[in-house]
Amino acid sequence: MQPLSIIAVTATTGAVIWVVSKIFSQLRVVKAQKKVLQADNALVRRLLARGLLPAFAIPKIDHNGLTSLRGQNGIKHVFVAEYAGGLEVTVVFWDEDRPNPVTDIFYDMFRGLIFGRWEDVETFFVLLDDAGVPSEIEFAGTYCGDSKFWARVPQHLSARLKLSEFDSVALTVGLAPCRAPLVWINTWNHAFGEKNNNTEMEMMYCLPRSDAVDKVVPPQLSSADAATVASALWPYDVSVGDRNQVDALYRGLVTTFCKTHSKELKARLGDRVM
Repeated sequence: MQPLSIIAVTATTGAVIWVVSKIFSQLRVVKAQKKVLQADNALVRRLLARGLLPAFAIPKIDHNGLTSLRGQNGIKHVFVAEYAGGLEVTVVFWDEDRPNPVTDIFYDMFRGLIFGRWEDVETFFVLLDDAGVPSEIEFAGTYCGDSKFWARVPQHLSARLKLSEFDSVALTVGLAPCRAPLVWINTWNHAFGEKNNNTEMEMMYCLPRSDAVDKVVPPQLSSADAATVASALWPYDVSVGDRNQVDALYRGLVTTFCKTHSKELKARLGDRVM
């Protein structure tokens, strides 16, 4: 067989595996997520009122997808697990596209085989102080540092940051005003940060979906017209589940490479209450 024929056969086989793995990954997720407890408005209201549920900002090009053929990479779902000492937040993104479309094909094949999914899953924790007030956010391997969106190999660091270092979004839940910490998604592999590392990029702002939450305008859009604001807001759905439960929705060779709970963090979180 000629070298070009071998390349063509290999490419075709890879493409078929790529498509089939995508279809089966989605079917497994749809079936499994029917078993996940859907959070109701009362839970979303309570978590927002306590300042535990965050808002997110993500580059619009990532939210919509780097190209129309590759599909969106934005937030698909958010899972929360409440502990005596804080809230575990696990964000599921539709995909994790590498900027280079060629390497992305092989990257997706690898992820489909290893994790049984194309979705990207990232976890962090909102921690309470002794008075039960949100005071810090801990990123265990999900902190971006100074990395920007187009970095070829973005950093995946760990950090515990004061909540005062984050911007916040003011909103009204019922008649009560509250604030949601604004977490920036700064890299294509969805590492988080306390500030916007991509000031030249247009952003989408993601808030929890709830009938109880009044429409809000992030401070970064305070001078924008109504149409611009509407096009830059995106609701995310919330369900109850910790990282282990989310990983169990998928069937790959391994569940995760990410160790999210250190002994110190487990002690700080305490017992799970929801």
